[in-house]
Amino acid sequence: MNPWKADFGVGVAGVAGLFVDRFGSARLVRRYQTARLRALLRHAYETVPFYRRRFDEAGIHPDQVRTLDDLQRVPVTLKSDLRAAPEEDVLARGCDPSRLARHGTGGSTGVPIEVRFTRFEDLLLRMVRLQALTRLGLRVWDRRCAVAFSEGTGRPGLRERLDIFRNRTFHTYWPAERLRAELRDFRPHVIRGYPSALSTLAQSLTDDDRRRIRPRFITTDSENLTALSRAHIEQGFRAPVFDIYDCFECNAIAYQCPRGGQYHVMDTSIVAEVLKGDRPALPGECGEIAITSLHSWAAPLIRYMPGDIVEQGASRCPCGAPNSCLAQ
Repeated sequence: MNPWKADFGVGVAGVAGLFVDRFGSARLVRRYQTARLRALLRHAYETVPFYRRRFDEAGIHPDQVRTLDDLQRVPVTLKSDLRAAPEEDVLARGCDPSRLARHGTGGSTGVPIEVRFTRFEDLLLRMVRLQALTRLGLRVWDRRCAVAFSEGTGRPGLRERLDIFRNRTFHTYWPAERLRAELRDFRPHVIRGYPSALSTLAQSLTDDDRRRIRPRFITTDSENLTALSRAHIEQGFRAPVFDIYDCFECNAIAYQCPRGGQYHVMDTSIVAEVLKGDRPALPGECGEIAITSLHSWAAPLIRYMPGDIVEQGASRCPCGAPNSCLAQ
């Protein structure tokens, strides 16, 4: 495998997927998703020893997967499977491990795992998340703020120099007084954070804070958004809250529809299955999610089960979007 050529191909296809997600019909989204899935499975079989063994043990060849429904014939991948495998077994042949971006995560189950991307794959997944935000109403010139467990570097990046998609990160462990002061000074149009942190912050806001901190909307991620936390955040900031279901392994998985309430799956980035035992869950049934990341070719994730329990949504959101849906 030529790593540069493969990475370039993933990038071009991924950017095309952003346009399909934005402007395509449900039929076009499904066609794109199926084509990228088949290409990923062939790539994994030909270049990744871990997946070649799993395909051979299951008695299936990637060419036998012709539709999204055929993906059910492929074995699922558990966190423990990847954690036990040597690095050279889970990386595509020709990838230089020293040049990969790495993210360590425990996920909702608390079981640690390291995921790896090329720099371009990592950037592409960030673009997918940005796509979700634009679907929620993010504008190019908006100021964004994240209340998270890390701080920004303080060095202006390309976006800051171009004065587009401006973003700052404030540490969630800062005293409430400092967080409120930073928000009053920055005046973000969009705020992102963990539900628990934003709920606590929202309850500390004063009327003077609210006159100067007036976000158009707020997004939450990384934790379950309870009804009580949502109420605290919406009442405190006086802005709507939209939840984003995400994980380090593939970034944005789905985002809450502003109109229909369902979660729109980022279908041109992943294939999301909700499994109830050994069968797909029906709408309204809860099951464990299995994710196939269409843009992760350096270290593929195929039918990967992070351990999250979700509810299968309706076949289509009432808003008419072409995405498949999760209920929560």
